[in-house]
Amino acid sequence: MREMGFQLARKHSAQLRLCCLITAFGLPVLSLMVGLMGAFPTFFSLLAAACLAVGIVAERYLFFAEAWHVQSLYYGHEA
Repeated sequence: MREMGFQLARKHSAQLRLCCLITAFGLPVLSLMVGLMGAFPTFFSLLAAACLAVGIVAERYLFFAEAWHVQSLYYGHEA
C-alpha cells in the first residue's frame, strides 16, 4: 500500500527539472530556428515536437513524484 508514497531525492529532482527545461523549451526552439533557416524544415519541426513531448512527459512525472499524497501521511510522512 505504499505505492503512492513515491520518494524522490532532491539532487535527482534538480537534474530532472533541468532536463525538463532543456527538452521542453530549449531544444524545440533551437530546432525550429534551424528549420526556419531552410535546412530540412519538416525534419526539424518533427524533432521539435518529439523533444517537446519528451519534456512534457518528464515534467508530468516530476510533478506527480514531488506531490504529497494523503496515503503517504497515513504511513507516517510529515506534511
